[in-house]
Amino acid sequence: MIDFNIAYDDISPVGTTAPFRIRTAVTPGKGSFSAGIVYGYAQKDNLKIGSNGADPDSFIHSNPAQPRAPKEMQAQQQSVTLNYSPTDRIALFMNVPWFERRLTTLTQPISGRFGETVDNTNGLGDIGIEGRYNLWRGTRWDKFATVLLGTSLPSGHFNGNRAATGALQAAGLQLGKGAATFTGGLLYSQRWKDFWLHTTALYNVNPKNDDNFAFGDVATAGLALHYTPNYNWMVGIEMDAGYTEKNTGRASRSAIAEALSPIWRLSPTTGFSMPWAVISNCGDRSDCRFTRI
Repeated sequence: MIDFNIAYDDISPVGTTAPFRIRTAVTPGKGSFSAGIVYGYAQKDNLKIGSNGADPDSFIHSNPAQPRAPKEMQAQQQSVTLNYSPTDRIALFMNVPWFERRLTTLTQPISGRFGETVDNTNGLGDIGIEGRYNLWRGTRWDKFATVLLGTSLPSGHFNGNRAATGALQAAGLQLGKGAATFTGGLLYSQRWKDFWLHTTALYNVNPKNDDNFAFGDVATAGLALHYTPNYNWMVGIEMDAGYTEKNTGRASRSAIAEALSPIWRLSPTTGFSMPWAVISNCGDRSDCRFTRI
């Protein structure tokens, strides 16, 4: 015989946790609605050559034939997010982002003569829309398997103007992809006593836009482990990794990126997440950098 509180803790999805870096397979109850504001900052300031990092200044000074090299990329993102669940098994999500980006590039127009250029861009990004459908859940509300389908609308500006060399604006400065994208994948979440495990596997398809350019498709996988002894606080760690195919339409790279993020929650509605590092391992030394957040 168990009392009501124990039974409620055991079967209620209220005690579930929401990962910061990955999706959760748990869908809220029918009629649930929430809105939020998200801020993110990223800085890239090192070249990645094979498995080693290199200072951009040292790299371009030691390579007389290198015409340019990225020195630093700064990006800020502010987003408005909306969540709504029309049924117990369906959850809808919308993300409306605004980007502010700054790229500093080292130049060497003539061997031994060095310069520096700074480019800035800001504006609305591509609006993301996702839907999650809970395929199966345990009778004790402790296991969830869910499918995710999503798309992005080409609301962000893609600058298709080409320089005299035929090169497009740097991909990192583009506010949008210039074409609708599509995402699909599977999510799984499971509770064991005071712990929650969340896992995700997604694939993002990026078709060519009208300027004959396509960002590389992206495959990602991740997991999050959260410890929740009560509803008032939570600690956890999250990790995700992604593989990005080469862009088409300009020289680019294939890349693998990993992220490790400790998180904690001070109350049921307040949380904080700080990634330690994001590392890209790429083959194209001119377009791949070490990322710190």
